This record gives sequence, structure tokens and C-alpha cells, in this order.
Amino acid sequence: MPKPLILSIFQGLSRILKSFNFVLKTTMTNYFLKAGYKTNITEEGEVTQKYTGPPLDKTWQISVYKQVGKLLSGFRSRKTLELGSGSGYKLMKFIYPISKNVSGIDYPHSVEYCKNHYPNGNWIAEDFDNYSSDHADKYDLILSVDVIEHLVSPEKLIDKIKYHASSETTIIISTPERDKLRGPETMGPPPNKMHVREWNEIELKAFLEDQGLKVIEQQILPAKIRSFREAFYDFRRGYDHKTCQMAICKLAN
Repeated sequence: MPKPLILSIFQGLSRILKSFNFVLKTTMTNYFLKAGYKTNITEEGEVTQKYTGPPLDKTWQISVYKQVGKLLSGFRSRKTLELGSGSGYKLMKFIYPISKNVSGIDYPHSVEYCKNHYPNGNWIAEDFDNYSSDHADKYDLILSVDVIEHLVSPEKLIDKIKYHASSETTIIISTPERDKLRGPETMGPPPNKMHVREWNEIELKAFLEDQGLKVIEQQILPAKIRSFREAFYDFRRGYDHKTCQMAICKLAN
């Protein structure tokens, strides 16, 4: 048998074994993260650092909301829910003008802020560990923008998404792409103490599909709006600012 053919077969088998090893090592016990990855969880089972008020920054994840707005503009029905709506600013600025029917679910301190600043939205105070008995609406589009990395039990967020979704619902989930943000060698924990864990694209897809979602498409987007000075500095040091991953999903069943 010619040596090039033998080498090709060997390389193919090697790739298959690596993929199989990935499946074996990255199970639901660690949310499909690579073996040995460390998280920001205290001995009490809590995230190391939590938000104590609504996040008021207006520069992060704007590219996600703009992409969602483009997607939503093609929908016939546009009833939208955001899980982890924060200050409500981005939902109201980029989604409300298209949808005219938006709801946001978050902790009480964020919901109080949203009710005071954005009375046109429907704001619901809940945590992601419990279902609401008086809010069981279904939505055309559900988004959760850079929330999942903050949760000790992210499967509960996915359960809530599924609770409010129908077979026709489009689901958008974004989170940092760990390998692009930190480098493929990083083993955690995330430098941001509010992040419990961070996934790369392969791991995130495996986790979401294990939880009953079908990942239709994945995109890598800029993480934030940069000033000219920030963009110039990033260019000089060779930093790729596209570190936010967005998964477009449907219910699997």
C-alpha cells in the first residue's frame, strides 16, 4: 500500500479517535467542557461574584441585538421574550421598534429599573430556578444574551426557554467563545469572576443539543462597540474582537 495512502488513513483514524475522546470526556457532568476545566463556583455552590444591580453598560453584545433585529424583521409574528433582560436598554432600543411586543425576565432589582425607565415593555421578576405559575406565554422569538455563562445551573435557563417556546419559536443564545477570548489552552476559571464557566463553539453546541435544542446556525460576532482608540489598539496588538458566539436554535422535538 502506498505510504501517502497509509498516512491519509492514519490521519483519518486519528481524527475519529479525537472526536470519540471528546464525547467521552465532555459529558453533562461538566456541561460538555473539556476535562480539567475549572469554574468560578464557591464551596457553597454559588458563583464567585454576582450582579447587585442591573448592568448599565451600552456597548457589549450590540452586534447580537442587531443580528436578532434583522432576523426578527422577517417574521410575520414578532412576540419576543428576553431571559436576562438586564437594564432593558438593548431590548428596547434594538428589538422593541421591530417587535412592539417585548417581555423581559430578570431578577427584581433589574425589573424595577426597567419598569421605571421603559414602561412600554412587559417586565417579569423571576429567577431562573423556578417556573412562574402566572406567566406561561409562548413567544415567536426568545433570546438570552450573555447570560448562560453567569449561571451555576445553566440547564435551568434552557428549561425556562423550552417552557416559553413552541415548535415555531426561534431561540437565540449568545455567550463568550472561550477559545477566541482566552486562547485554546486556557483551563479556567474565567478571569471575570461573574462568569461561572465559558464554552467554545463545539462544547456549547453539544450542551444545547443535549438539553433538547437543535442548533441551526452558529455565528462569531464582535463582543462590543469599540471606540476608534480601542480599535486601533486592538489592531496593533493583533487582537481579534470577534469573541462572542451566537447560536440560533429551535426545539429539537
